[in-house]
Amino acid sequence: MTALAVAAAGYGAFLAAAALGHGTLTVDTLLHQNLFPRGPLRESVAEVYRVLAPRTPRSFAGLAGQLALYGTGAAAVVAAGVLLARRRAGRRAAVALVVAGALVAVLAVLAAPETSRFYLKYAFAWMPAGALLASLGLGAAALRGRARPWAPADQLALMVALLVVGFSFTVYARFAPYPNPKAQQGTAYAMPLIAVLLAWLHVRVLPRVRPAAAGPVRALGLAWLALLAAACLALLVHDARRETVMVHGPHGVMAATAADGPVYQQAVDVIQRTTRPSEPILLAPQMTSLYVMTDRVDPLPQLSLLPGALDGPADERQAIRTLQDRGVRLAVIDRTQLALYHHGAFGVGYDRIVGAWLHTHFAHITTIRGTAAADGQPRTLDVWLRRPHE
Repeated sequence: MTALAVAAAGYGAFLAAAALGHGTLTVDTLLHQNLFPRGPLRESVAEVYRVLAPRTPRSFAGLAGQLALYGTGAAAVVAAGVLLARRRAGRRAAVALVVAGALVAVLAVLAAPETSRFYLKYAFAWMPAGALLASLGLGAAALRGRARPWAPADQLALMVALLVVGFSFTVYARFAPYPNPKAQQGTAYAMPLIAVLLAWLHVRVLPRVRPAAAGPVRALGLAWLALLAAACLALLVHDARRETVMVHGPHGVMAATAADGPVYQQAVDVIQRTTRPSEPILLAPQMTSLYVMTDRVDPLPQLSLLPGALDGPADERQAIRTLQDRGVRLAVIDRTQLALYHHGAFGVGYDRIVGAWLHTHFAHITTIRGTAAADGQPRTLDVWLRRPHE
């Protein structure tokens, strides 16, 4: 209730101040343009979640398959632990094999990082379903055992499992918290919780399946966790060693990939030569950092022009009027296809009214092309200058 009261007081004061001022902010504007913008949610965010969490029978079947695959591996770990417990003479050889396997796996990551990254997904893809099952099982056990004290360890396990569910349910079809610079997920921030959940499974739960072989099962589980940690660390080191290029502007510096850095530097140079400090220019659909680096002004209220930011023809025409009223003379447009959102490039695949206005009232003065990136799509920027008679 306190949180609701604070939110109501804060946003209520915000609305009251706007009403006493210019009167342009309404409840509808606050909700559907600022807090939960309809256009981006429909055109951009929804498209992403159709891939990450499609909520289709096929996606649920795929998640169940990932859970079954990891469950088979966990059963194999238990079986190997039982075998080690029965054959004491072979323990040293088994430990040596585990250590050798871990070293070979780390060397494989270093030798073929992208191949290793591809197969690493099977170690984590099951976790949305696994965390949900763990939450249900731990919750049911707590309800059944209300007559005795609830162990702190079980309380912690339930809390961690629920947190992992919260992190993963919106990306359950492509859960990828491990290092992956091409398709970053916010779930990477959950890696400490994921590590705790994995440790709970392999150190506490699986050893209880066969108490007589608990020691070997636990040792194999720890070896598996060490292997995962080493693989993720090796990928982090590999990604960190990738070449970067520093893009310099009069008001800041940013790091970019070797493929994109020279393109952005040329864009900064064009902006510096063609316009004056504090002059409004158009950078679309993103590249907002270049506004700060060059001390130029974004004339539109939208932070970016991803699909849906201009919610329909009326918003596009309003944006054009704003660009005209602000006297925008230069536009730098990224021609990259927005495959992630199932849209083409800005001004061609979407926001075509703005694109047509640029083609009619601006002259195309140059194209800045980068080298082919890892995904095969080079960064390409079109530079447009307002025609003198316009």
